[in-house]
Amino acid sequence: MEQRKRFMVVCLTAILLFGACGPARQAVTNQPVGESQPANRRSGDLRTKYARLLGISPQHIRDLELYSFIELWYGAPYRWGGNERTGVDCSGFTHILYREVYGQKIAKNSEQIFLQDTENTASGQLKEGDLVFFKIGGTKIDHVGVYLQNNRFVHATKRRGVVIDSLDDPYWSSVFFKGGVCRRDH
Repeated sequence: MEQRKRFMVVCLTAILLFGACGPARQAVTNQPVGESQPANRRSGDLRTKYARLLGISPQHIRDLELYSFIELWYGAPYRWGGNERTGVDCSGFTHILYREVYGQKIAKNSEQIFLQDTENTASGQLKEGDLVFFKIGGTKIDHVGVYLQNNRFVHATKRRGVVIDSLDDPYWSSVFFKGGVCRRDH
């Protein structure tokens, strides 16, 4: 019985320490990606959809490879340590996005990505594809996402999976740490 109690305490501690890839927050939208949605949406449809989500005009959606990737993953459920559409965490999602969209290999842990792969950028100077880092659980970086446009970013959250949120949201602005340009020398 004592061994079972210790196991439960260890599991609970691990969940509390490592489960910071996004608490429940209201998303800009949370339309899950269903198998019935075509993977190759017409570019006009994709531009219109993401322009609406980001609060910009469709002609500002230029990186169709990025938004096609997001379309495939949008709504994918959260799974700690996951790196598949059936379950992914924030750093896994960011790692895959960078590999698939930008052809770059980055670390697979939020803090390691920040320490090894980024150069800081002022929040007002973030560009599409830059990394955004958060300190949710205290003093270390424990959440990462990818900046889009108009202060919106895409990331994987525990309760909503892969979604787009706003850095202007009071919660995200309170835990935002820094943005960064991913180094291109990897």
